Amino acid sequence: MSEISQKETLPLRRVLQGSVLILISNLIYISNNYLVAWTGLKAPEIALVRGGLQLAIFGALVCRRRETDKESGVTHKQAFLYLLLSVYGFTASTASFACLAAIPFMPIGDLIVICFTAPVFSVFLDRIVLKRSFTLLSICLCFLIVIGDVLVIQPPFIFPKEDSEHNATHDTQLSEESMSVEKHGEHYFLGVALCLYTAAAISVANVVGAKCNKMDISTSNLMLVSGCSSLILSLVSTVFLPNRVLSDPQSLTTEAAVLLPVSATITMLAYWTITLAISITSNPTLIAILRSTEILISLVTESVWWNELPAPCLS
Repeated sequence: MSEISQKETLPLRRVLQGSVLILISNLIYISNNYLVAWTGLKAPEIALVRGGLQLAIFGALVCRRRETDKESGVTHKQAFLYLLLSVYGFTASTASFACLAAIPFMPIGDLIVICFTAPVFSVFLDRIVLKRSFTLLSICLCFLIVIGDVLVIQPPFIFPKEDSEHNATHDTQLSEESMSVEKHGEHYFLGVALCLYTAAAISVANVVGAKCNKMDISTSNLMLVSGCSSLILSLVSTVFLPNRVLSDPQSLTTEAAVLLPVSATITMLAYWTITLAISITSNPTLIAILRSTEILISLVTESVWWNELPAPCLS
């Protein structure tokens, strides 16, 4: 028991380093969400450019490192390692892709809240893969996260909508209802499904990434794998999703064309900081919980975006 507790105890310095990195990634991701919503950029377009950047930058770093290192560091369990890297690449790339795809379907605030159900998945995966024990606090936090998400999503079978004729008694109430309809459009629950997948995939990627770090796989290798996966996913998705970068680059607006490489670069940096934070702390559940501080930032940004102060009342 003493060995387990020592392994699970993190130095304060590492916690602070991980927290700073996660704060940087949160600010980048929130900024990028609004950038995507403003420019109308699509998930395949961003994934294509970001994947290409990661492949070029981290591919060069990995090749340079292999030239300087005579031994690879991992010469056993190659099949298991390749399986882990494949799972990591797939979940990391599809999580980002699903999150970007959900942006047109729902408010940014709702998207962020639902995506951060990741700690619920991470707690159980952490126990199965990394053998980290459950705690009463982690279980209670999971229940609170689930309850909070239900209050945000408001499924119709739990929150039936009242007759609008009884509620719309004057103009202010009518305007509130029209804003609610705008926020919860017909594809809202498709966005919810994409966000829940994002949360699950992020948890898998974080836990598998921590496992890979224990097997001496560097963050550059992980970034290279996720970049390759993003590039492949973007190319495959062109079968059923539009990608103006490949099909018709001239159809991109000036804003979209200029900010596409910006979006790809900053999201690559944001994911790199998360990968570094997991490598430093070796605790994916802690990182998932720290990432949820993005919700607090989004409350402020959503108030500005919708010109409406946060309120406890349910729509």
